[in-house]
Parts: sequence; structure tokens; C-alpha cells
Amino acid sequence: LRPRPFPPAAPKPPAKGDDAKEEKAADEEEDEEQKPTMQLMQKTQLRVASVRGSFDKENRRLQSVLQDLVKKAVATQTMKKFQAAFDKYDKDKDGLLNKKEILAFAKGELHFALPDAEAEKILKVMAEDSRGVKKEHFQRLKVAVGVAREREKDRARRAEREAREQALAEQKAKAQTKFDGVTESLKACEEQAGEASKQSRTLPADVKGMTSVDMLKKAIEVEAFVKGAIETVAAAVKAVAAVEAGDDLEASLKPWFEGEKKKLQHKVQILETQAARAAEAASKVKSEASRKDAAEVKELGTKVVMALKAHQAEKSLTAEALFKAINTKGGDSFGEDELVAFIGELPKAEGQAEALKEENVRRAFAAIDEEKAGSVSKTTFDAVLMVLMKVVKDVAITDSIKIKEAKSVRRLEVGEVVQVLEGPAKEEDAAVERVRVKALRDSAEGWVTLAGNQGSRYLQEGVVFKVVKDTILTEGFDIEASKEDTRKIKESTRKLRPGELLELREMARKHEGTGLTRMKCKVKSDGAVGYVTTLGNTGIKFVEVV
Repeated sequence: LRPRPFPPAAPKPPAKGDDAKEEKAADEEEDEEQKPTMQLMQKTQLRVASVRGSFDKENRRLQSVLQDLVKKAVATQTMKKFQAAFDKYDKDKDGLLNKKEILAFAKGELHFALPDAEAEKILKVMAEDSRGVKKEHFQRLKVAVGVAREREKDRARRAEREAREQALAEQKAKAQTKFDGVTESLKACEEQAGEASKQSRTLPADVKGMTSVDMLKKAIEVEAFVKGAIETVAAAVKAVAAVEAGDDLEASLKPWFEGEKKKLQHKVQILETQAARAAEAASKVKSEASRKDAAEVKELGTKVVMALKAHQAEKSLTAEALFKAINTKGGDSFGEDELVAFIGELPKAEGQAEALKEENVRRAFAAIDEEKAGSVSKTTFDAVLMVLMKVVKDVAITDSIKIKEAKSVRRLEVGEVVQVLEGPAKEEDAAVERVRVKALRDSAEGWVTLAGNQGSRYLQEGVVFKVVKDTILTEGFDIEASKEDTRKIKESTRKLRPGELLELREMARKHEGTGLTRMKCKVKSDGAVGYVTTLGNTGIKFVEVV
């Protein structure tokens, strides 16, 4: 208990004179009276605390006694149940549980069919005269039966586990056969991919020093082998993808199954990368061989054409006469065999023998057959033999080779291009060489002096054209077409960029329908042949002479 505090004394009004003195004396007397009261309150508080401590101590002791009593009551109740259980199964009331009674107890209380052998063991251990188990050993009996029950459960669980493990092992073995089949096929795939990788890796060294023909042949051979390896790898990819777990596969085996499948997928990915690199290496060598072959064919073509031109000049043949001499079978074109036969009959100048061998002439035929038609037409032959010259100094074009007797057709200006039709032929009176030409600007024909007798040069060989504005190269001269023809034209056109160089194949002429000036040409960079617009109908220039 806590003492209630004394209320504060009400303030007193100030006193004057004798009254004040009396009041002060009264206050001092009151303070003296209060001192014993404070001491009593402190003693009371200490007494209360002591009583509370004693109460708590007795309360704890009481709780402990109650707990002991509860435990004793529970133990007594348990013992009664225990004795009741014993009495329940002691059917013959002899104070002993025999084998039959023990089996009944195990079945009724523990819901366990105790095997006879286990019951015999218990009796042997707990029954002194083998008649039965006494009441004082009943708890031991209960424990022994419980142990036997758990042992039986362990056996059942072990049998169940072993059966499950056996079933899982069988499922795993069945699934493994799927992987084994794919793994076996991957071995052959690995060997083929490895060989493809080896061949492609050594290919650059193998073709070093080979001619472009042998180089290309070897590259194609390796490429074909690599292609076979790629197809084998692709089949392996499909085989791995086809391996499925199936709905009947146990959930616990699925992580293992997915892991095995990922291993195969990883192997296949390595093979795919290996095959892709081999294909890339083979393709690179093939491209190099093709470029080398194209350059060699171009060079051989140039040498064969030079031999034809030299023969033409020596025999003073027109292009038409030379075409007829080669085309012994008649018709509109000659083939590879006819060209080989004609070149074979020509006398070989020094340094030409190798280039004009039969195999080289056959390769050169591809360069002369610019239309890729398998034969050379008169138009293509004329274009190949065409000689263009550029006017480098103003000169007159006349109607006769004889300068004194000739009349001027017109004056050729610097920068104009002419096609040589005949010559060069020597003009005896002036002791100069002259050629018969056709001007590209207006098709004017006549004779022009190549160079003056004082060394002044009027015409120079080696004319090329340069693209100066984006345009396109088409297969045909006409560019007006139906929707279907327009689609075909778009598919067959090639874009020409500024700076690309062109060789003339047919003189430029005006397209009546569109007013565009177009010429047939050959692109120097890749040998593509077609028609290009040189001058637009508004005067825009797309191509000019270099």
C-alpha cells in the first residue's frame, strides 16, 4: 500500500504586527507535529514490501506443490490405464500375458500384427518360465512390441524404396537408350566435322602456288565435303531435338533427363560452330580462287583478242571478214571449239605461246563470250574487237585517205571519241599513218591522221567511260515495259555508282520513246554487260569519257 500524499496547505494571507508573529509560531508548532507521521509512513512501506515478498515465496511453493500433485495424479491415471490395459488382455486372469495375449495386445493397442517369431523372442527375454510376461514387465513389453513394429515398418519402407529405385532404374535405362542412339550417331558426326575442319584449316596452305583452276577445283572439293558435314550436323540437331522425356517419365528423373539432353545439345552446338567455320574458310578460299580465275581469264581474253587484232591488221581484214574466218560452220555465232581451232593455226609471236595454248584459249572464251550464251555472236564479236580512240588535239576528218585529194567532213574536237573502222594505213605522200573512223557524237565517218610527221599526236587509244551520276544497268535497250516486264527489269538491273568505269560495246543512240541516250557497255569491275543511260532527256549527264 502506498500512503496518499498530504494535500498542500492553503496559502495564508499575510499578517501584520502581532498577528504575524502568532501565525509564525503556529506554523512551527504544526511542522513539529508532522515529523512522527512521516516516520510512520516509511515504516509502513517497509512492512508492506516484506509482506509482499513472503506472499510471493509462499505462492511459488504452492505452485510447485500443485504441479507435483498434478504429475502424481497423471501418473496415477496412467498407471490405472496401464493396469487396465494389462487386465484387458490378460484373458485367463493369471497375472501373465502369454503369446496369444501378447499378439492380441499388439493388434488391439498398437494396430500391429506381431509376427510369431518376434513374440517368441519377447517371451524368451521377458518371461522367466516362458509362461508369460508379468505385469511389472508390461511397459517393457509395450516398448519391445513398438520396436518390433518400427522394425517391420522399416522393412516395408526399405522394400518399397527398393521397388521404387528398381522402377526408376528401369525408366532411366529406357531413357538412356534414346541418348545412346543419338550419342552413337554423334561420334560419326564428330569425325566428319573434325575432318572438315582439318581440311578447311589446311586448305590455304594446300592451294598455295596452284593455278586458279586447280585452286578452285580443290576449294570446291573441300566445300563439298564441308557441306556434307553440315548436313550431318543438321541431322544430328534434329535427332537431339527429337529426344523427348515422355509423360510416363518420373518427375524425379526429369532433371537428369534434361541435363543429359543439354549435354548433347552442347556437343551439337560445338559441331555446328566447327562446321560453320570450316564452311567459311572453304568459301573464303573459293572466293579467292574465283577472283584469281576471273583475273586470269580476263588477262587471257585480252591476249587472245590482241592476237586476233594483230592477225586482222596483218591481213587487212574487216571485223566481218575475221568473224567469217573463225565461224567455219556458218550461222550467226561461233563456239569455243571453232575459236580454239582458229587460234591454233595462227603463228605465235614471242611470249604468246603459253597464253595461246588450247586450255588457255578455252578459258579465254569465257571472257569473249560476254553475253554468257555459250557462243559468240557477230554483234558481240564486233564489240570485243572494237577499237576506240580519243581526240587529244583538234584534227580534220576527211572523206579520203589521200590528204591532198580529200575533202573535210568536219573537224574533230578535243575530247571526242571515235571508233576505228579500218587501218592504220600509211599515207605515202605525207608519210603519216591514217585510220578510218566513225565519230560517236554524230556517226560521221572518214579518215583521220593518227600523228603528224613532226610528232604531234591527234588520236590516243585507250578510251573508258566513267559514271558521274547514279544510274542503272539493264539487260535491254528499251526501258518502257509492261508491269510484268518492269518486274523482270528490276530483278535484272544493277545499280551503277559514280566513279565506276565502263567499256563501250555499242554506240550510244537515242531512245525514241523516252528521249534518253543509251549505250551498251561492259562494267570493268565485274564484267557485267548491259545498257546504260548516258544522257537524260533534260540534258543531265550520267556517263562521260575519261
